[in-house]
Amino acid sequence: MLKGLIVGSLLHFMQIFVVVLAFLVGTIFKPFVGWEYAAMMTPFAIGLTQAFYMIPMLFYYKSQARPDVVKGLMVVAGITFLLNSSCFGVMWLGARR
Repeated sequence: MLKGLIVGSLLHFMQIFVVVLAFLVGTIFKPFVGWEYAAMMTPFAIGLTQAFYMIPMLFYYKSQARPDVVKGLMVVAGITFLLNSSCFGVMWLGARR
């Protein structure tokens, strides 16, 4: 399970690096209008965007018969989703007042 926690955490850090890089490239080249907004919103929606890299990793480790890693990945994904949704909910409710 520890390996799954480490792999999941590294995947999240890689996503942060990719988002920062995409934001920098988007501000330099301006490929389309609204690119900055999309790049800035990705960290706020990490609970949803993690599905793009977490689900394939879950299937990969499940096919390799590594249930301990799958459990760790699911724990990391669940914690990330719950933290993100609660923080987003607090921000959304605070903005409505």
